[in-house]
Amino acid sequence: MQNSKSARQQSALRDNVPIFVTAATTLEVGSQNVYATANTATDSYTITLPPVGPSAGTIISIQSIIANSKAVTVQDNANDGSFTDVVLNTTLDNLVLYSTGIYWRKLFDGEA
Repeated sequence: MQNSKSARQQSALRDNVPIFVTAATTLEVGSQNVYATANTATDSYTITLPPVGPSAGTIISIQSIIANSKAVTVQDNANDGSFTDVVLNTTLDNLVLYSTGIYWRKLFDGEA
């Protein structure tokens, strides 16, 4: 199953299409446009960012679609830099991050 998910993410990166997430996942290096849905069918879950070093220069945009008091938590990979977890708990919450290669920097964190 893990290989299948990774293959889908790699295909999405090559084709420059959004990645749709409905369960806990670790993003691949190069992920950019992520749409996260959490509701009674999916429950709350966590998205783990790709490692910050190999992601240098990458901008990741994560937009949420939330219902029924569920949430999506975005966390760093293995305590990279000084990133603090972000909880997306409202529909159209947006998080835009930039990797300096050392830290994940928040460019935007709020509602669209």
